[in-house]
Amino acid sequence: MSQDYLYSKEKIEKKIIGQRCFDNLVMRSFFQDFEEDYQGNIWSCKMHDIVHDFLQFLTQNECFTMEVKGGSDTKEPLGDKIRHLTLVLAPEGPLSCVSFSSCKSEMRTLATFDSKFNVVDSTLMSQLKHLRTLNLSDNSIEVLPEEIGELVHLRFIDLSKNRGLKKLPNGVCNLYNLQTLRLHECWKLESLPQSMGKLINLKHLYVEGCGQLKYLPKGIGRLTNLRRLDGCPVGGGKDDDEAFKLGDLRNLDQLRVLSIEIVGDVKVAAGEHEKASPLGNKQQLSELSIEFEKCGTPEILNFLRPHPNLEYLRIKGYNGSTAPNWIMSLNNLRVLDLAWWKECEVLPPLGILPSLERLSIWRMKRVKKVGVEFLGIEKETSSASSCITLFPKLKELTFAVMWAWEEWKGVEEWKEEDSHITIMPCLSSLQIISCSQLKTLPDFLPKTPLQTLDIDGSSCLKRGKEWPKISHIPNITIDGKRIVEAEDAVELPERPSTSGIVEAEEAV
Repeated sequence: MSQDYLYSKEKIEKKIIGQRCFDNLVMRSFFQDFEEDYQGNIWSCKMHDIVHDFLQFLTQNECFTMEVKGGSDTKEPLGDKIRHLTLVLAPEGPLSCVSFSSCKSEMRTLATFDSKFNVVDSTLMSQLKHLRTLNLSDNSIEVLPEEIGELVHLRFIDLSKNRGLKKLPNGVCNLYNLQTLRLHECWKLESLPQSMGKLINLKHLYVEGCGQLKYLPKGIGRLTNLRRLDGCPVGGGKDDDEAFKLGDLRNLDQLRVLSIEIVGDVKVAAGEHEKASPLGNKQQLSELSIEFEKCGTPEILNFLRPHPNLEYLRIKGYNGSTAPNWIMSLNNLRVLDLAWWKECEVLPPLGILPSLERLSIWRMKRVKKVGVEFLGIEKETSSASSCITLFPKLKELTFAVMWAWEEWKGVEEWKEEDSHITIMPCLSSLQIISCSQLKTLPDFLPKTPLQTLDIDGSSCLKRGKEWPKISHIPNITIDGKRIVEAEDAVELPERPSTSGIVEAEEAV
């Protein structure tokens, strides 16, 4: 994308065009050994040796990978037609222009891998006039020169995992063609330049894992081309007039992916209550993550009500006793992750979500019982005559670190001759991790098509009466041991509770 290789006569997002190109190459066996993320998207793959060697041969005059054994002073001759240069295995030291003086003026890509550069030569920056892609991730850089602002053709910058980097030079704000800025895990990064609003073409901003970054500059709210905003901190700004607020999300209509970290005591500003949610008009928003450091109030969650088109939702650190009602209106939601809900005692009726495929519930420390309310029905509903399907598309279900959880109840009045309720007809994987007090499993599990069950740190299968509910599952693992016979489930020795250990680790 940064090299402008993706072109279409139609008005199609370049990301979609790029995905089609990649899928085409996959179909032609260019790639193998794929690794996928939580949504099944490929994020890593390998190229076969023969294909790799052939492509290196085809591009030998344009692309070059150089091993920098003795620092960046290595004077390995390069052709003047080299456009894409990768430096690997460089020891700690400066990144300067000595290594590739013959081609630097026409270079389009400069990348480093497995290197430890700690200084970037300002002369180098001022001479790479045509650079479009700059990847300096996972180095030891602490300061970037102001001259980086002269690289006006830059579309892509990756500075991730430079864990000593404290700030960006103001010159970055002059890169008006910049589309992607990646700052993942720059642990010491304290601030971004106040003039970030000048980056009018910025589409992707990643600041997740920047623990010292407590707020973004106000100008971020003017970047109307933003498609992705990862790890956006809100509430830690010393000067409210200069800090990005939740209400500033209102103008970012192109957002597809948004991750918010509430790091301070955030309140909805006066006058904002009367306005619609700043996310309610974002029809293209497909992924939303909201993480509270300490103030996860219902007021904030209701203010951040997204458009019903949302497909992925994660909420961590919520302090309310009940879930916001808008969750149950997300008819397109496919993935839901709920964690650290400190006051919640009753799980919301998630069974009514028609598109939900993956559900993870973590660290709900007050939940003692999961029953029909979780399925989304009342007791009187079970005796009704109409057919009901609950969790109709759910494939993966995870409960983890639910220390107070004792009962998982089903629909006891469900009889074979009057079974009008169908529950989890697509469920293939169930995980129950560190739920040490759980004693019972629901009666509807035998009717599910479960293929994999993983139970760790839970005692529910130490009682023989629970075995018939799961004996149909072909792959069962309990406390790391593959179960073959029913006796294995009954005779497993009690395992010490890990809750105290986990609590101690969290305290540290």
